[in-house]
Amino acid sequence: MKGGSVAKRYATALLLVAQEQNSLATIQRDLVSIIEVTRQNAALRQAMESPVVAPSQKKKIIGELQAKMQLHPAVHHLILVLIDQDRMDSLALLGMVFRDMADDALGQVRVLVRSAVPLGDQEALLKETLEKTLSKQVLLQTQVVPEILGGISIQVADKVFDGTLKAQLEHLKQSVVKRAVA
Repeated sequence: MKGGSVAKRYATALLLVAQEQNSLATIQRDLVSIIEVTRQNAALRQAMESPVVAPSQKKKIIGELQAKMQLHPAVHHLILVLIDQDRMDSLALLGMVFRDMADDALGQVRVLVRSAVPLGDQEALLKETLEKTLSKQVLLQTQVVPEILGGISIQVADKVFDGTLKAQLEHLKQSVVKRAVA
C-alpha cells in the first residue's frame, strides 16, 4: 500500500527524532492532538487535503493552530513537511503507524478485549495475565458487546483470539451444516 509506506517513512523519522530528543510521550500526545483537531473539523481537514488550497495558506492555518496548541516543534515541522510534499492525507495513518512504533519502543502493546458483560474485578487479573504472556506492558481497552452472548474476544495488533459463545455457536453451526451436506 503506497500510503502505508509513506506513513511508515514519516513515522520512522518522527520516532527517531522523538527518541533523540527524549520526548516520545510529548510528541505522541501532540501528534494525536493535531490529528483529532483535523478529524473533528471537516472544513480544516478538507482545506489541508485540498490541492486547490495553496501550501502557503495551509501553512498559515497550521501557524495559527501552532500558536493555540503549542505543538512540539518536531510535530509542527512534520506537518509543514507533509504540506510541502502534498501528503496531509497521510496524517491519520501516519499517527496510527507512529503510535504502534512508539508502543513497541516503549515495550507496550495495545489490547482490545470484547465481552458480553463488564469484566469488573477480572479486568485487572486479565491485564496481569496478558502482560506475563506477552512480556510487555499492556494498554487494555475493553468493550461491552452484548451480541457475543458470553466469553471474551482478545485482539492484539492484527491477531484476534475469539473465545466468545457466539463464535463457538457459529463454529458448531458450520460443523452441522458440513455433516448434513456430506
